[in-house]
Amino acid sequence: MSALSEIFVPAIRQFKPELNIVASGYDANAYDPLARILLYSDTYRQMTKLVRDIAEELCDNKLVLVHEGGYSEFYVPFCGLVTI
Repeated sequence: MSALSEIFVPAIRQFKPELNIVASGYDANAYDPLARILLYSDTYRQMTKLVRDIAEELCDNKLVLVHEGGYSEFYVPFCGLVTI
């Protein structure tokens, strides 16, 4: 989360988008059999809130989340649920 706050947020503010499109992949979750980067659904919730706040601030709430990867049939639905 600190990388998003310290790097992503300043960069996106400088860019000033009219629309945010986010490739929302869940393959970094702790139960993914390929990656296991140890992100949990609460982290996805926090990241989504950050992106929503930026969309509200910069582009009149224009935000598109596009589902991408994630290979844990058990855990991906939980990650997806918290981003809705």
